[in-house]
Amino acid sequence: MTDKEQYWERLSQIIRWFDTTPNRFAMQVGMARAENLYHIKNGVSGISPEFANRVVSHFPEINRTWLLTGVGNMLVAEVNRGVNIPFYDGEITEILPIIATIEPTDRVTMPFAQRCDFIACSSVGSGGNSAMQLFFRYVDILRMSVNSDYALLTYSSVLYGKVLNIDDENISFVNYIDNTKITINLTDIKQAWLVIAKFELQGSY
Repeated sequence: MTDKEQYWERLSQIIRWFDTTPNRFAMQVGMARAENLYHIKNGVSGISPEFANRVVSHFPEINRTWLLTGVGNMLVAEVNRGVNIPFYDGEITEILPIIATIEPTDRVTMPFAQRCDFIACSSVGSGGNSAMQLFFRYVDILRMSVNSDYALLTYSSVLYGKVLNIDDENISFVNYIDNTKITINLTDIKQAWLVIAKFELQGSY
């Protein structure tokens, strides 16, 4: 299933949940007509952050992260309770490019002070003797902050490291994967995932 097909599948799930029709749903979220909704269905366009904002402003029980990325749970109530957090048993660099298309290895219940969207692993910097379990929260690219760790899905690769500086067009980033300092144009970033917690696992990985 392509990204565009997944967008429509998620919208369809919401429409079925509220027992409505695409035309009525379009009116409920304030669209003058349903044509833009059918552009998503036909793969002409995806779900933009602006459209996601429109949906969750009218249906606050819907999880915006799930709508945009497919990660986590459809309903905010489950997210806020830390219920069924997806766990992926694999390196974040391997998981992130395909995360919307694969089933999690398991789901865990672990309440957090802030929302946690999924859990994955990284052996970066461990010397092969241990691994880190990383807890991620989706953030808008323009809301990234300096001196925080992120996994970034770009249009060409996955990066895991720390944001050093942000300006109107670029971020300065230390990539933990190869310990290099790089500059990334904001338009090259597809998704940004903030590391909200990490736990070291002892033993071989």
